Amino acid sequence: SISFFDAGTPLDIRVLAPLFTACVVVVCWLIHRFWQAVDVLRHARYWHLVVSCGCSLFVLVHSLGSGYAAWKSHQDGLGYASRQWKQSVVINYLKSQPEDILIYSNAADALLLLAHRCTRGIPAKLNTATKQEQSDYSRAIQKMGEQLAQHNGLLVYFRLVHWRNYLLSEQELFQSLPLELVIQADDGAIYKMRD
Repeated sequence: SISFFDAGTPLDIRVLAPLFTACVVVVCWLIHRFWQAVDVLRHARYWHLVVSCGCSLFVLVHSLGSGYAAWKSHQDGLGYASRQWKQSVVINYLKSQPEDILIYSNAADALLLLAHRCTRGIPAKLNTATKQEQSDYSRAIQKMGEQLAQHNGLLVYFRLVHWRNYLLSEQELFQSLPLELVIQADDGAIYKMRD
């Protein structure tokens, strides 16, 4: 998919899961073949013990890691259900604002889910399929600025969203638009257009 369809496909655990599954099958087959080959050796019992201990250790280590990950996920939540997002100062501030206010954000999906606000996304700097710069992104940013100024809207930037590298960074937005800080928090910031 990376070579032919979408250069933005991340090589993460989710995408590589089928490869892991195939590797587990191959490793199990190799262990089985090794087990059969060891049977003809002089110290077969010793090698059976080594292989059994190695497999048991592998299962134990991964069980402990999986158990910790499950416990941590239960304690803190995952993704937008995490404690960090649920206790967001920025989201709590937006919940207190009028419902018809115009909002642009780098996390429009989070605001829809957590603050129940329809939000426009910040225009993308890069085409996610080709990783090439959009030819009209600076015009789209200027149009966003005009909309924010005209409707007295808010630009919400979440620092928790670090995986959308196709959008302008907070610093690049500052360089592109005359922004004024409304609220600053650890998880992000809210800006409006300077008068």
